[in-house]
Amino acid sequence: MMSSGFACLFLAVVFTTLVSWHVSSAQCQRAGWFGTGCRYQCHCADDNQCDGTTGACPAGCDPEWFGPACQYVSSQFTPRGTYSDLAWLTDGDPDTCNDGNLHTITVDLDTPQPLTWLRLVVNDSDLLNDFQDAEHQYIGILGCTGAKTARVDKLTIDVACDTEHVVDHVTLTGSRLETLCSLYISGGRNVALKQDAKQPSTLNVWTAEKAVDGITNLPDPSLTCAHTLEQPSWWALQFYTPVHAMQFKVFNRLDCCKERLIGFRLDAFHKKSDTINVFSHIDSTGVPMDNYTITPSSVIKKSVERVYIAKDRNSKFLNICEVMVFGDSACPRSRFGRECTDQCNCADQQDACFVHTGGCPTGCAPGFMGQNCSIACPRGMYGSGCIKACSDHCDGSTSDCDARDGACLTGCEPGYIPPMCHLKCNVSTFGQRCEKICSRNCLHTECDHLTGKCIKCPPGFAGDFCDEAVVTTRSNQEVSSDEVISNSAVIVIVVVFVAVCAATTVVCVCLIVRNYGASRQREPPSSYDLPMAPVPNGTLCGSLPQSPALVKDDYMVPSMMQPLPENIYEMP
Repeated sequence: MMSSGFACLFLAVVFTTLVSWHVSSAQCQRAGWFGTGCRYQCHCADDNQCDGTTGACPAGCDPEWFGPACQYVSSQFTPRGTYSDLAWLTDGDPDTCNDGNLHTITVDLDTPQPLTWLRLVVNDSDLLNDFQDAEHQYIGILGCTGAKTARVDKLTIDVACDTEHVVDHVTLTGSRLETLCSLYISGGRNVALKQDAKQPSTLNVWTAEKAVDGITNLPDPSLTCAHTLEQPSWWALQFYTPVHAMQFKVFNRLDCCKERLIGFRLDAFHKKSDTINVFSHIDSTGVPMDNYTITPSSVIKKSVERVYIAKDRNSKFLNICEVMVFGDSACPRSRFGRECTDQCNCADQQDACFVHTGGCPTGCAPGFMGQNCSIACPRGMYGSGCIKACSDHCDGSTSDCDARDGACLTGCEPGYIPPMCHLKCNVSTFGQRCEKICSRNCLHTECDHLTGKCIKCPPGFAGDFCDEAVVTTRSNQEVSSDEVISNSAVIVIVVVFVAVCAATTVVCVCLIVRNYGASRQREPPSSYDLPMAPVPNGTLCGSLPQSPALVKDDYMVPSMMQPLPENIYEMP
């Protein structure tokens, strides 16, 4: 019995898991819904079904919606002035654009609202590269303060504004307005959808959550409306994630009893537990209406966590068929998405990404790509936008590298410098991680970055590593006959030149000696004359003619002697 009960319990758990997996992963059965538990709503053209996971509409959005999963209301506007035809501005067709004649366009919003973000579609991709060029200001958006941009694709750009004021018109101007094809102004998305709804009492099956089921057009109101049964009569909505609210819509019951909503009050609170509201509205129409649109006259600065709708104390019935709150999630700086569960991946981590798309004004962080910078680089690519290729010299069979900085995950092939492995080892190193030193025998210590073999050897050495002494053989000494002749000629020229220089020197010395002797013969002897040094016979200059002097005892003596003046101090 015990084992049988355990088996049944096990099968029940498996079955429940499979059913849960099927519901969360399969396509939603009803068109217009996607996500886990089909909790998010999309608005595709012609009521087509969107992607069950992402909400993307293959054929585009319904004309009244745009943006991610076609969830954002496209605020209605009317062109100001006498323009010939501006249908191209709102037709959603990227092939119909400004004819080039308009350099300023002003549109008046049907309902004044905070200006949170816009989407522009152009026909010139170069414009998006420098959209915020302060010098040229290609397209200016008057009314959008603190504009920041993020590209969606090559022809689409989102512009986020600092939401400081409610505006009733938007003006586009600039020299490149001629490239504009479409303009979308965000009216927010319905952030009330399938949030936590409560009411103090319930009439039959008219439960509170039916007022946030996204359905407003079923013929049987009990299937889609909330209804209280007794006093006090109120209905409350608590957001799972705080929101920035810019507009409220309350839908009335259509089959009967519309008057029950006359004079209702709506309050918005910053915190669930707050008793002081950040916004309040009391219906003053005095007549029943199919639906009520409530737009605050000024921006609600604080985020909202709770919305409260009530009737006066004398009424026990409060009947609401749908409540919509348009705005967006109040995500922390590093998060985006409806539930703020998605991580921003911006190049500048201090700069918040767009909460509606995750788009980054500073571009994607290294390692990521895509509209919301959430797609990791494919294998073999890295860097911001994943436009750089990993090195072909990463170690291993594939070029795998860190998607952020390109560092090879398995190191480098031998001969390349880590971590990027793009550059060869420097000329003095080689091998794995370039840790080996080239042989000192290599000329200039330079070797091959892979093998370590010397690029060149110094004289007297050979071999891959220049460690073999060169042995001189006849083959080493053989030279061509032309070289022999050339070298011999050089030697002869040098010898002749040296001989001529030596002979010339000897002749010059002998001539100097001879001339000096002749000059002494002509001068009168002086008492200060000293005997000349002996010049033995057979000397280098002995064959030259001698001066007419007597040779005695191997000394040269002048042939004539003249007496000195009596007074050597007197001039003759």
